[in-house]
Amino acid sequence: MAPSAFLLSEVAFTLVLVSLVGVVFYNLFFHPLRRYPGPKLWAISNIPWNYYNLRLCLPFKIHELHQRYGPVVRIGPNQLSYNSGAAWKEIYFGTGTHEYLKDLHRGFGIPQDPNPKEWPMTVSDTPRHRRIRRALLPAFSERALRDQSPLLNSYLDILILRLRERAGKAPEDIITWVNRFTVDALGHFCFGQSFNALQDSKTPDLVNVLIDSVAYIPVSQFAQQYRLQRLLAVFTPAGAVNTMEAFNQHATEQVTRVVEQMKSGVASSGLFFSYVMEDKEAKSKISHEETTTSAISGSLYYLCMNPSTYKKAAEEIRSTFSSEDQMTNEAVAALPYTNAVLKETFRIYVPTPGTIPRVTPAEGAQILGQYVPGKTLIGVAPYSCTRSPANFHNPDQFVPERWLASQLGSPEYEPYLNDNLEASQPFSYGPRSCLGKPLLWNFDFEIAPESKDWMKAHRPTVAWVKPQLMLNITPVPR
Repeated sequence: MAPSAFLLSEVAFTLVLVSLVGVVFYNLFFHPLRRYPGPKLWAISNIPWNYYNLRLCLPFKIHELHQRYGPVVRIGPNQLSYNSGAAWKEIYFGTGTHEYLKDLHRGFGIPQDPNPKEWPMTVSDTPRHRRIRRALLPAFSERALRDQSPLLNSYLDILILRLRERAGKAPEDIITWVNRFTVDALGHFCFGQSFNALQDSKTPDLVNVLIDSVAYIPVSQFAQQYRLQRLLAVFTPAGAVNTMEAFNQHATEQVTRVVEQMKSGVASSGLFFSYVMEDKEAKSKISHEETTTSAISGSLYYLCMNPSTYKKAAEEIRSTFSSEDQMTNEAVAALPYTNAVLKETFRIYVPTPGTIPRVTPAEGAQILGQYVPGKTLIGVAPYSCTRSPANFHNPDQFVPERWLASQLGSPEYEPYLNDNLEASQPFSYGPRSCLGKPLLWNFDFEIAPESKDWMKAHRPTVAWVKPQLMLNITPVPR
């Protein structure tokens, strides 16, 4: 007699239940990471990680876990989180025993299907990654960063002109204006042509899509983990898809144009490609980066919320330079207090609050003196790292003087002498970090009432989902 459908369903249910219990039992009591501290529910399943990630609060939650469990926390069945300066060095900067590969599913959420190796910034194969990195390095060399300055300054002049046109009127959203500046400058740097975002009377669709895409990262990460990219594409708004397709087509056309120019010996105004094409070993791997918006908006917000700090920084800039032409990279780098403000901004408002994960090699690795099994996801939690009392005195307070404590010699700042400054690693800020100084030289800024709680409205992914930052702008009389 054939078994009934009911009996078959019971057997199937029992098998599933036994399998789930087996997974739970293994992850808690037999998994190689079982001795690492962390909440049991997170050790059992990736559901808590994805839950908080999709709610846009994962870095905040991981910080809570580090506060409770210490500098190393198990945040998944096969994932460890660190929040120390020493971990930065070992995992990301090659001071440990291994070079750790990138994890393709929990990074920036860049589409990986169907050809993940075609995305240069997420390549995990180490030899390929080294070749691509060698190709990209000339575009981020000291010479390249110096050569960017005139280009950046030309767009900064346009930004200042636009702000002057609107100064003294209604509050302006500085986020939108800095994003417009960034899109134009990067477009010129990469392709030799601006997107004219600063010239348009309304914010271009591309800028809006790029801003909105940050909130999309957790959804993309979830889809990649569970191979749901095709399903996700069905629910992506048509307007966003059309805008990005138009951008991709434009970018492809510009890349082709610049490369053909350079092959035929015609000088290109696309600086990025000039440096990449000069590399003799690999000439066709390209990419770009940007943290400008966080640097400028964050520093302006914290300066406006701390009037005494604002006064010191403004006086240092305005007393040092009598004209904007004097504000070279070298001259700006010699402003101790203003640069301390920038470092403190990057600490308290870390541009990448979410973890950029790596994977241990098959044989495992020693990290901070402890063995970590092979194929384990590892990474530093930047937000927790810079907000940890173990790393910084008064970690939630904006105190630029902590970066000058050894020079100030004041009893008031003695507690900051023990700060673990290497725990703040905002990567590179280069000439783009100088962009906020001309703004402070030209204008006085004041927080509009609706933006007093600007930081509270932030939501973290790998980057920040930022609300508008409305500022009253007043030109400095000359």
